[in-house]
This record gives sequence, C-alpha cells and structure tokens, in this order.
Amino acid sequence: MIEVKGLSKKFDSGYVLKDIDLQIEDGEIYGIIGANGSGKSTFLNILNGKDTIVKTGGYEGDIFIDGEKVRILDHQHSVSHGISMVHQELALFPGMRAVDNIKINHENVKWELPVIPELSRLDEKKNLEDAKTALERIGTELDPVRNIDNLSLNQKQFVEIARELDHQNIRLLMLDEPTSSLNITETEKLLSCVQEIASRGISVIFVSHRLEEIEKICHRVSVFRDGRLISTYKKADFDLNRFAEDMVGQKIVKAARERRQLSEETILEYRCRDDDGNTLTIKKGEILGITGLAGQGQEQFLAGLFGLAKTNYTTSFKGEMLKDGDTHGLIGKGIYYISENRGVDSLLLDSSIWENMIFGTEGKHQDFLSLSRIPGLSFLKRDRIRSYTEQMIEKLNIVCADPQQPVRELSGGNQQKVCIGRALTFEPELLGIGEPTRGIDIYSKELILNWILKMNQEMNTTVVVVSGELEELMRICDRIAVMYQGKIHRIFNTGVSPEELSLALYGKAAS
Repeated sequence: MIEVKGLSKKFDSGYVLKDIDLQIEDGEIYGIIGANGSGKSTFLNILNGKDTIVKTGGYEGDIFIDGEKVRILDHQHSVSHGISMVHQELALFPGMRAVDNIKINHENVKWELPVIPELSRLDEKKNLEDAKTALERIGTELDPVRNIDNLSLNQKQFVEIARELDHQNIRLLMLDEPTSSLNITETEKLLSCVQEIASRGISVIFVSHRLEEIEKICHRVSVFRDGRLISTYKKADFDLNRFAEDMVGQKIVKAARERRQLSEETILEYRCRDDDGNTLTIKKGEILGITGLAGQGQEQFLAGLFGLAKTNYTTSFKGEMLKDGDTHGLIGKGIYYISENRGVDSLLLDSSIWENMIFGTEGKHQDFLSLSRIPGLSFLKRDRIRSYTEQMIEKLNIVCADPQQPVRELSGGNQQKVCIGRALTFEPELLGIGEPTRGIDIYSKELILNWILKMNQEMNTTVVVVSGELEELMRICDRIAVMYQGKIHRIFNTGVSPEELSLALYGKAAS
C-alpha cells in the first residue's frame, strides 16, 4: 500500500499542490482527474522524483510504502522503491531499437568490467526475450528489434509502457494520459492490459481526461482542483457529470453546431496523385472533420500540405495549385495550420506567451509596429502588444502568471489555447487544426471547441479538423471524412450515427 499525507509543493508563485491525503491499495487502479493546472502532474512528479521538484526545494508532507515512511530524493530513489511512470510526452531515444529503449539502464549482461562498464558484453538474447515479454504484457506483438524512428506514435507509446513494466520490483505504475495518441482498438487493448497489471498486485495511478476510461477501469477516483483534493469517489458512486463539475467548479455546457445549408463554393480541393478519382472538396465556410484509425493517412492533408508529412494528394486553393511545404506562401494566402504536435511544430516553447501570440502576424496587425509603412525597419509597440495579449489571455481563459511567462511552463491545455490565440491573430480564411483536444481537460476542450465554432461563425473561417474524437466531430462538424488505407473511404453529412461512423473506420458499412 502507498499512502501520502499532507503532500504539498510550493514554487515561487505559491503552492501548486496543498495538503493532499490519499492511499492506494495493492492492485488498485486509482484514477486522478482534474483540469489542466490542477496539480495532477506535480503530484506524479513528486512520486517520480523529477528534477524540477528536487531542484526547487523538494516537497512537503510524507510518503509511506507499506507503512514505512520514505523520502523520495530523486528519480533513482523513486525507482528503487518500485515506482515507475509513463509521461504524456514521449521520452525515447531516436535511432535505437525498441529493445534498446525498453532495456536502457537495466540491461542483462553476460560479463561485466567493473572499471570500464562500457565494454561489458550484453546478453542480447535475454534482452530481446525481456522486451518481447514486456510488449506482450500490454497486448502488442510489436517486434522489439524495430527502430524507434520507424514506429508510429501509438507504437512508441507501447514501448514507453513496456520499458516501465520491465522493472522487476515495480510496485506502482503511474500512467499520464496513456491513451491520448491511441486509436479505439489500441485503447481497448491498453485498458485491458492495465486491468491485467493490477490483477497481479501492481498498483496503478491512471490520469486521463477521457472520463469514460476512468469510469471503465478505475476502482476509485480523486478529483484535483487548484492544487487541492476536492473529492474522492468509490466505483459505486461514479458519475461523469459530478466528475466534470468537481473538476471546474461549475456545470459544463458542451459545444454544438447548429444545422445549416452549406455553400456550393469550393475553397480547397485535394486530388489523389494516382488519378483514381479519390478527391476531397472543402466548401467555403464549413467545418469539415477528417478522421480514421492511426496510420490510415489522415495526416496527408494538413500536415502534408505544410510539409510535415508525406502526401499522395495535390492541393488547390480557390482553383490555384499549392506547393507542399511552402509555409510562408500558404500563410500569405490565408491558410493557417495548428499541428497536433504543437510543442514541436506550432509553438516556440522557450519564448513568452506574447511572442507566441503575435509571431509572424505583423503583416495582419500593423498596429503592432512603430513604423507600419516600413515594417522591415520597425520596432514592436510593446505596450500595444502587451495589451492585446492580455485581452487574448482573458478571452481564452489562459491560466498563466503574465504575458512574459514562457510557454514551456504552461499546461498542455493552456499551450493549446495559445495556439488558438495565434490563429485568431492571423485571422485566416482557412484554418487547419490537428487533434485540437488531445490531452486536454474537459473544460478546456469545450472552450477550444467553442472557439472553433466562433471563428467559423463570426469570422467566416473555413475549418478543417483532423481528430480521432468522433463524438466531438459529430457535435461541431458539417461533414466528416473517414480515411481508410490511405484513401478517403466515406464522407458523412450531418446526422450520421456513431455506429455507422465507427464501422467506416474499419472500412465497413452498416448492414
């Protein structure tokens, strides 16, 4: 059993975690939910002995394992107590095989040189056996000799989990948004795997913004808000509406688009290079959803157009052929894209909120410049930009210290709001956005979905959303295109049933 009493953490800005008391039984799947910035990650990082906790004065309160008080001083100390964690952001070594990533720092060796351990001989056969066993435990038949660089995002997630399960003394496995990059089938496999792990006596802390997953597999759930533990529910008392209200302190209203007549005017068209008639036309002013299981080719459209993925389609905008990867030219034509990999492709993580909010938008907002007629020689109007950024922070409900705060320090949900803020600042004619609500709490999800609707309705922005969240697409989209085996399989209008949409993901039609 693992128990914490009075667990607290203070940074310069004040307490981000305060007086947390909870206990987790052996073999229990314990759910922790809360809005972005509620303290969940800080709680996990304390138990994981993360550097950011250690280097900022450690934590307050006590941690007990089987009734014995322990002090977690660093990550290795955490591992020695049988605590492992899989982070939402992948932490794998590129260029290496899956087996090498799984066995890193705890390899089997045939013989070892104490003085020069780098020259020790590894037991390749035993390492491969261990890696294969760990992967099979989470329901995947992934070949452990495959190179990490050649794996999809969901396969990399399985390697991360397998690496932590390979620790022989594991007592507690902490999973932070483990299904955020997985499709429906893979999610089901992983949830079953988590239940199997718990059945062997290993405790699991399961953090997810997908409340239906929490409801399905957890034995108990604690809700965090503003760094405090608000409520704890037993299985018999689970209620998704109560979860949501406890998380944000108010009732949540879901975003939804009203039915309407679409324009006949085509603004964007994709044509398959194979010339087999496989096309996708996007109507001016609509919200089009693109979905599919992982690896079915939905990334070809937006990410491919901006040179971030391979594509088998040519693209025309208002009848003019576009050049893939010409980001400057695309933005100049009024096309903007927020990548699903926002930390790499859509944000300057080490720059401030205000810099991210206005970067590249000076052409649209000459009021940001001191010399609007000669922008190349102009200085920025800092007061004007700060005022604008403060308005956007308030409008988008971005939780931050001030506009100067580096974006890296924000939660995932608030980083996504900064992305939306820059899109609003660009005022695009066509906005593409990949996985807009991945890894984001339920309140922030609805805020972002509402802003997508608002841009579409009030600014007449055509929006293309690539997402695996079918329920969200059904609420906000005028049409939904389903990808299968690299091609557009079906396009559904308003009113499609969840069953029909789910069948289409597998290339099937309703009987």
